Amino acid sequence: EREWQESPHQKALSGMAAPGSGRTTLLTTSHFPSHAKKLLETEGKERLQLATEVRDAIEIVHTSEYPKFLSAFLPVFQHLLESVPPQTADNAEHKLRNVVLEMLNRLPHNEILRPHDKLLLRLAMDALKAENEDNSLICLRIIFDLHRNFRPSLESEVTPFLHFVCEVYKGVNDTVRTMFGDESSGAAPIAADAVPSGVQTLSTNSFKVMTECPLIVMLLFQLYPRLIPPNIHMLLPLMVQTIGLRGPPPAAVPAHLRQAFGDMKGSQVKTVSFVTYLLRGYSDAIQPHQEAISLSIVELLKTCPDNVATRKELLVATRHVLSA
Repeated sequence: EREWQESPHQKALSGMAAPGSGRTTLLTTSHFPSHAKKLLETEGKERLQLATEVRDAIEIVHTSEYPKFLSAFLPVFQHLLESVPPQTADNAEHKLRNVVLEMLNRLPHNEILRPHDKLLLRLAMDALKAENEDNSLICLRIIFDLHRNFRPSLESEVTPFLHFVCEVYKGVNDTVRTMFGDESSGAAPIAADAVPSGVQTLSTNSFKVMTECPLIVMLLFQLYPRLIPPNIHMLLPLMVQTIGLRGPPPAAVPAHLRQAFGDMKGSQVKTVSFVTYLLRGYSDAIQPHQEAISLSIVELLKTCPDNVATRKELLVATRHVLSA
Protein backbone atom coordinates (compact mmCIF):
# COMPACT_ATOMS: atom_id res chain seq x y z
CA GLU A 1 0.00 0.00 0.00
CA ARG A 2 1.50 3.31 -1.10
CA GLU A 3 2.05 5.87 1.66
CA TRP A 4 0.30 9.19 1.11
CA GLN A 5 2.75 12.06 0.51
CA GLU A 6 1.72 15.67 1.11
CA SER A 7 2.55 18.13 -1.61
CA PRO A 8 4.72 21.18 -0.69
CA HIS A 9 1.54 23.26 -0.95
CA GLN A 10 -0.28 21.07 1.57
CA LYS A 11 2.69 20.95 3.92
CA ALA A 12 2.94 24.72 3.90
CA LEU A 13 -0.73 25.23 4.55
CA SER A 14 -1.01 22.59 7.24
CA GLY A 15 1.80 24.21 9.21
CA MET A 16 -0.05 27.50 9.71
CA ALA A 17 -2.48 28.23 12.48
CA ALA A 18 -5.72 30.04 11.92
CA PRO A 19 -5.66 33.48 13.56
CA GLY A 20 -6.40 33.27 17.26
CA SER A 21 -7.07 29.55 17.12
CA GLY A 22 -4.24 28.56 19.49
CA ARG A 23 -3.76 25.33 17.55
CA THR A 24 -2.24 24.21 14.28
CA THR A 25 -4.86 23.84 11.61
CA LEU A 26 -5.31 24.12 7.88
CA LEU A 27 -5.08 27.71 6.70
CA THR A 28 -6.45 28.13 3.22
CA THR A 29 -5.75 31.09 0.99
CA SER A 30 -9.01 32.64 2.18
CA HIS A 31 -7.48 32.90 5.66
CA PHE A 32 -4.56 35.05 4.48
CA PRO A 33 -6.33 38.41 4.89
CA SER A 34 -7.63 37.62 8.38
CA HIS A 35 -4.25 36.34 9.51
CA ALA A 36 -2.57 39.44 8.09
CA LYS A 37 -5.14 41.68 9.81
CA LYS A 38 -4.47 39.95 13.12
CA LEU A 39 -0.75 40.64 12.69
CA LEU A 40 -1.52 44.35 12.44
CA GLU A 41 -3.84 44.39 15.44
CA THR A 42 -1.83 42.42 18.00
CA GLU A 43 1.33 43.31 19.88
CA GLY A 44 4.17 41.72 21.82
CA LYS A 45 4.43 37.95 22.10
CA GLU A 46 1.07 37.28 20.41
CA ARG A 47 2.16 39.20 17.30
CA LEU A 48 5.51 37.40 17.34
CA GLN A 49 3.70 34.06 17.50
CA LEU A 50 1.51 34.96 14.53
CA ALA A 51 4.55 36.05 12.51
CA THR A 52 6.38 32.86 13.45
CA GLU A 53 3.44 30.78 12.19
CA VAL A 54 3.70 32.49 8.81
CA ARG A 55 7.48 31.99 8.78
CA ASP A 56 7.10 28.31 9.59
CA ALA A 57 4.84 27.92 6.55
CA ILE A 58 6.96 30.04 4.20
CA GLU A 59 7.29 27.13 1.75
CA ILE A 60 3.91 28.21 0.41
CA VAL A 61 5.75 30.88 -1.61
CA HIS A 62 6.98 28.05 -3.85
CA THR A 63 3.43 27.23 -4.87
CA SER A 64 0.79 28.90 -7.01
CA GLU A 65 -0.39 30.77 -3.90
CA TYR A 66 2.70 33.03 -3.98
CA PRO A 67 0.91 36.06 -5.51
CA LYS A 68 -1.86 35.86 -2.91
CA PHE A 69 0.71 35.49 -0.13
CA LEU A 70 2.50 38.66 -1.27
CA SER A 71 -0.75 40.55 -1.65
CA ALA A 72 -1.84 39.71 1.89
CA PHE A 73 1.42 39.79 3.83
CA LEU A 74 3.89 42.11 2.09
CA PRO A 75 2.04 45.30 3.19
CA VAL A 76 2.00 43.90 6.73
CA PHE A 77 5.73 43.14 6.65
CA GLN A 78 6.34 46.69 5.43
CA HIS A 79 4.23 48.14 8.24
CA LEU A 80 5.99 46.05 10.90
CA LEU A 81 9.48 47.01 9.74
CA GLU A 82 8.52 50.68 9.55
CA SER A 83 6.67 50.83 12.87
CA VAL A 84 8.65 48.48 15.13
CA PRO A 85 12.06 50.09 15.76
CA PRO A 86 15.32 48.11 15.61
CA GLN A 87 16.47 46.77 18.96
CA THR A 88 19.75 46.11 20.78
CA ALA A 89 18.15 43.66 23.21
CA ASP A 90 16.94 40.12 22.58
CA ASN A 91 13.27 40.98 23.14
CA ALA A 92 10.01 40.27 21.30
CA GLU A 93 10.45 43.29 19.01
CA HIS A 94 13.91 42.14 17.89
CA LYS A 95 12.62 38.62 17.28
CA LEU A 96 9.66 39.97 15.30
CA ARG A 97 11.92 42.00 13.02
CA ASN A 98 14.19 38.97 12.68
CA VAL A 99 11.28 36.75 11.60
CA VAL A 100 9.99 39.32 9.09
CA LEU A 101 13.45 39.88 7.57
CA GLU A 102 14.00 36.14 7.38
CA MET A 103 10.75 35.76 5.41
CA LEU A 104 11.76 38.53 3.01
CA ASN A 105 15.07 36.77 2.53
CA ARG A 106 13.32 33.53 1.58
CA LEU A 107 11.00 34.93 -1.08
CA PRO A 108 11.69 33.43 -4.52
CA HIS A 109 13.21 35.97 -6.91
CA ASN A 110 11.00 35.50 -9.93
CA GLU A 111 8.67 37.61 -12.08
CA ILE A 112 6.01 37.53 -9.36
CA LEU A 113 8.34 39.39 -7.00
CA ARG A 114 9.80 41.77 -9.59
CA PRO A 115 7.12 44.49 -9.16
CA HIS A 116 8.11 44.68 -5.50
CA ASP A 117 11.90 44.74 -5.93
CA LYS A 118 12.41 48.42 -5.12
CA LEU A 119 10.16 48.24 -2.05
CA LEU A 120 12.03 45.22 -0.71
CA LEU A 121 15.39 46.86 -1.35
CA ARG A 122 14.30 50.04 0.41
CA LEU A 123 13.04 48.07 3.42
CA ALA A 124 16.31 46.12 3.61
CA MET A 125 18.45 49.26 3.23
CA ASP A 126 16.49 51.23 5.84
CA ALA A 127 16.79 48.31 8.26
CA LEU A 128 20.48 47.78 7.53
CA LYS A 129 21.43 51.31 8.56
CA ALA A 130 19.85 51.01 12.02
CA GLU A 131 19.76 47.30 12.80
CA ASN A 132 21.84 45.13 15.08
CA GLU A 133 24.43 42.74 13.68
CA ASP A 134 22.19 39.66 13.64
CA ASN A 135 19.44 41.27 11.60
CA SER A 136 21.86 43.27 9.45
CA LEU A 137 23.42 40.08 8.12
CA ILE A 138 19.97 39.04 6.86
CA CYS A 139 19.51 42.50 5.28
CA LEU A 140 22.79 42.07 3.42
CA ARG A 141 21.62 38.75 1.97
CA ILE A 142 18.37 40.37 0.83
CA ILE A 143 20.27 43.24 -0.82
CA PHE A 144 22.74 40.90 -2.54
CA ASP A 145 20.02 38.63 -3.96
CA LEU A 146 17.81 41.50 -5.15
CA HIS A 147 20.64 43.13 -7.08
CA ARG A 148 21.80 39.82 -8.52
CA ASN A 149 18.35 38.83 -9.75
CA PHE A 150 16.67 42.12 -10.71
CA ARG A 151 19.40 44.10 -12.45
CA PRO A 152 19.46 46.60 -14.09
CA SER A 153 16.31 48.14 -12.58
CA LEU A 154 17.97 48.69 -9.19
CA GLU A 155 20.99 50.68 -10.39
CA SER A 156 19.66 53.87 -8.79
CA GLU A 157 19.74 52.14 -5.40
CA VAL A 158 23.46 51.32 -5.47
CA THR A 159 24.76 54.66 -4.16
CA PRO A 160 22.96 54.46 -0.77
CA PHE A 161 24.56 51.07 -0.16
CA LEU A 162 28.03 52.37 -1.05
CA HIS A 163 27.52 55.24 1.38
CA PHE A 164 26.63 52.73 4.10
CA VAL A 165 29.82 50.77 3.36
CA CYS A 166 31.83 53.98 3.72
CA GLU A 167 30.24 54.61 7.12
CA VAL A 168 31.24 51.12 8.26
CA TYR A 169 34.85 51.69 7.22
CA LYS A 170 34.95 55.16 8.76
CA GLY A 171 33.95 53.74 12.13
CA VAL A 172 36.15 50.65 12.22
CA ASN A 173 39.08 52.40 13.92
CA ASP A 174 36.87 53.35 16.88
CA THR A 175 35.42 49.84 16.96
CA VAL A 176 38.89 48.29 17.15
CA ARG A 177 39.91 50.70 19.94
CA THR A 178 36.72 50.06 21.91
CA MET A 179 37.06 46.29 21.62
CA PHE A 180 40.80 45.72 21.98
CA GLY A 181 41.98 48.85 23.80
CA ASP A 182 44.74 51.20 22.72
CA GLU A 183 48.30 51.05 24.07
CA SER A 184 49.09 54.63 23.06
CA SER A 185 46.25 56.06 25.16
CA GLY A 186 46.34 53.42 27.87
CA ALA A 187 42.79 52.24 27.10
CA ALA A 188 42.18 48.67 28.26
CA PRO A 189 40.41 45.98 26.21
CA ILE A 190 36.71 45.52 26.82
CA ALA A 191 35.97 43.31 29.83
CA ALA A 192 34.77 39.74 29.42
CA ASP A 193 31.35 40.55 30.85
CA ALA A 194 30.93 43.56 28.51
CA VAL A 195 31.58 41.92 25.14
CA PRO A 196 28.46 42.73 23.10
CA SER A 197 26.42 39.98 21.50
CA GLY A 198 25.25 40.16 17.90
CA VAL A 199 21.97 41.71 19.04
CA GLN A 200 23.83 44.35 21.05
CA THR A 201 26.18 45.30 18.18
CA LEU A 202 25.05 47.95 15.69
CA SER A 203 25.56 47.20 12.00
CA THR A 204 28.09 50.01 11.58
CA ASN A 205 30.20 48.60 14.44
CA SER A 206 30.16 44.99 13.27
CA PHE A 207 33.21 43.14 11.92
CA LYS A 208 30.85 40.49 10.52
CA VAL A 209 28.91 43.11 8.56
CA MET A 210 32.19 44.57 7.31
CA THR A 211 33.23 41.09 6.18
CA GLU A 212 30.19 40.83 3.90
CA CYS A 213 30.40 44.32 2.38
CA PRO A 214 33.29 43.82 -0.11
CA LEU A 215 31.56 40.89 -1.81
CA ILE A 216 28.41 42.93 -2.38
CA VAL A 217 30.40 45.94 -3.61
CA MET A 218 32.23 43.62 -6.01
CA LEU A 219 28.89 42.32 -7.33
CA LEU A 220 27.57 45.87 -7.79
CA PHE A 221 30.71 46.94 -9.66
CA GLN A 222 30.41 43.89 -11.91
CA LEU A 223 26.74 44.62 -12.61
CA TYR A 224 27.21 48.37 -13.06
CA PRO A 225 30.82 49.03 -14.22
CA ARG A 226 30.13 52.66 -14.98
CA LEU A 227 29.67 53.25 -11.23
CA ILE A 228 33.28 52.27 -10.49
CA PRO A 229 35.11 55.49 -11.51
CA PRO A 230 32.96 57.89 -9.45
CA ASN A 231 33.07 55.67 -6.36
CA ILE A 232 36.50 54.03 -6.31
CA HIS A 233 38.25 57.15 -5.02
CA MET A 234 35.73 57.37 -2.18
CA LEU A 235 36.01 53.72 -1.14
CA LEU A 236 39.66 52.90 -1.73
CA PRO A 237 41.32 55.18 0.88
CA LEU A 238 38.92 53.90 3.54
CA MET A 239 39.63 50.29 2.60
CA VAL A 240 43.39 50.84 2.64
CA GLN A 241 43.11 52.44 6.06
CA THR A 242 41.04 49.49 7.28
CA ILE A 243 43.43 46.76 6.16
CA GLY A 244 46.24 48.69 7.85
CA LEU A 245 44.65 48.54 11.31
CA ARG A 246 46.74 46.24 13.49
CA GLY A 247 44.94 45.72 16.74
CA PRO A 248 46.81 43.89 19.51
CA PRO A 249 49.49 41.25 18.85
CA PRO A 250 47.77 37.84 18.55
CA ALA A 251 49.51 36.53 21.66
CA ALA A 252 48.15 39.42 23.70
CA VAL A 253 44.50 38.92 22.74
CA PRO A 254 42.49 37.80 25.80
CA ALA A 255 40.54 34.56 25.47
CA HIS A 256 37.18 36.36 25.54
CA LEU A 257 38.19 38.51 22.53
CA ARG A 258 39.67 35.83 20.26
CA GLN A 259 36.44 35.45 18.30
CA ALA A 260 36.22 39.21 17.76
CA PHE A 261 39.91 39.32 16.78
CA GLY A 262 39.31 36.57 14.23
CA ASP A 263 36.29 38.44 12.87
CA MET A 264 38.35 41.62 12.53
CA LYS A 265 41.16 39.87 10.67
CA GLY A 266 38.64 38.03 8.48
CA SER A 267 37.02 41.33 7.50
CA GLN A 268 40.44 42.76 6.64
CA VAL A 269 41.26 39.79 4.43
CA LYS A 270 37.94 40.16 2.56
CA THR A 271 38.81 43.82 2.02
CA VAL A 272 42.26 42.87 0.69
CA SER A 273 40.58 40.48 -1.76
CA PHE A 274 38.41 43.32 -3.04
CA VAL A 275 41.39 45.64 -3.44
CA THR A 276 43.21 42.98 -5.49
CA TYR A 277 40.07 42.63 -7.63
CA LEU A 278 40.40 46.35 -8.46
CA LEU A 279 44.00 45.75 -9.55
CA ARG A 280 42.76 44.06 -12.71
CA GLY A 281 41.27 47.16 -14.26
CA TYR A 282 42.07 50.11 -12.04
CA SER A 283 45.76 49.79 -11.20
CA ASP A 284 46.20 53.55 -11.60
CA ALA A 285 43.87 54.12 -8.66
CA ILE A 286 45.76 51.50 -6.61
CA GLN A 287 49.23 52.90 -7.40
CA PRO A 288 49.27 55.68 -4.75
CA HIS A 289 48.39 53.09 -2.08
CA GLN A 290 50.74 50.35 -3.27
CA GLU A 291 53.23 50.54 -0.39
CA ALA A 292 50.53 50.75 2.28
CA ILE A 293 48.69 47.77 0.80
CA SER A 294 51.90 45.69 0.63
CA LEU A 295 52.82 46.45 4.25
CA SER A 296 49.29 45.60 5.39
CA ILE A 297 49.36 42.25 3.59
CA VAL A 298 52.69 41.38 5.22
CA GLU A 299 51.26 42.27 8.62
CA LEU A 300 48.14 40.19 7.98
CA LEU A 301 50.30 37.21 7.00
CA LYS A 302 51.95 37.51 10.42
CA THR A 303 48.82 38.05 12.51
CA CYS A 304 45.99 36.26 10.70
CA PRO A 305 44.46 33.59 12.99
CA ASP A 306 44.94 29.93 12.19
CA ASN A 307 41.80 29.66 10.05
CA VAL A 308 42.34 27.67 6.86
CA ALA A 309 39.77 29.48 4.72
CA THR A 310 40.88 32.95 5.79
CA ARG A 311 44.59 32.24 5.35
CA LYS A 312 43.97 30.63 1.96
CA GLU A 313 42.05 33.69 0.77
CA LEU A 314 44.87 35.94 1.99
CA LEU A 315 47.47 33.85 0.13
CA VAL A 316 45.42 34.01 -3.07
CA ALA A 317 45.14 37.80 -2.74
CA THR A 318 48.89 38.00 -2.12
CA ARG A 319 49.55 36.03 -5.30
CA HIS A 320 47.39 38.44 -7.30
CA VAL A 321 49.30 41.41 -5.89
CA LEU A 322 52.66 39.84 -6.74
CA SER A 323 51.58 39.04 -10.30
CA ALA A 324 50.02 42.44 -10.97
